[in-house]
Amino acid sequence: FYPDPEPGRCETGDLVDSATIPAAPAGIGIAAVNANAVSASIERITQNKTQQATLRAIAAQMAERSPAPSRQQFAALGVGAKVTPLPPDARIALTRKLTEMLLRDVHEFFFVPDRRRVMEESVLERIRSGGGPFVVIGHSQGSMVAYKVLAELAKADADVELFVTIGSPLGLTEVQDVLKKLLGTQKLAVPACVKTWLNVADLLDPVALDKRLSKEFKPTNGVRIEDNLEFNKDSPRHPHS
Repeated sequence: FYPDPEPGRCETGDLVDSATIPAAPAGIGIAAVNANAVSASIERITQNKTQQATLRAIAAQMAERSPAPSRQQFAALGVGAKVTPLPPDARIALTRKLTEMLLRDVHEFFFVPDRRRVMEESVLERIRSGGGPFVVIGHSQGSMVAYKVLAELAKADADVELFVTIGSPLGLTEVQDVLKKLLGTQKLAVPACVKTWLNVADLLDPVALDKRLSKEFKPTNGVRIEDNLEFNKDSPRHPHS
């Protein structure tokens, strides 16, 4: 879906914002920002009622939690109120655009085995090349793909010195439920091949709804998730960048 990278560099930050997020292919428009548009997109993505229910639940959580934390909440999180949140209407519009993009990608990963294999192979082909130890970085849905791959690798299969998740939806209940089914487990845990897992989330990111993952994934071999809450370079204009 995204063959070409954005033209930004490390110095410029992410150039994608609420005004320039491209329209999704296959007729899934993201220009409309009302709730009916999200529902209509889900119906275009899949006709399977069970799959629709999962996608609707994810969309509902993102919509419910789109309001930004208050300054008091910022202070309670130990981060200074250095960022002025977007106005409510702009924040809701950005949330709904990101929601529609995420739902299409999530559907392909969860419910289309051939597409899921392509995503997983993009991680596995790099590990198979050897030359570790590795640093694996996953942003947004990439964190879900990387997590599933690493969770299925034995400690002897890969030496992952550092696993970094950024703007990750791994805290979503529905995402965790599907991952448990795919992995055949009752409890998600830090992958055995990972020595350090750092999870970074922007306080305003609507995709990283549960910004702290340390209580969601049980430790493995004494390795726990370290959560780090930050304002990224593009907040509040595009907190998911």
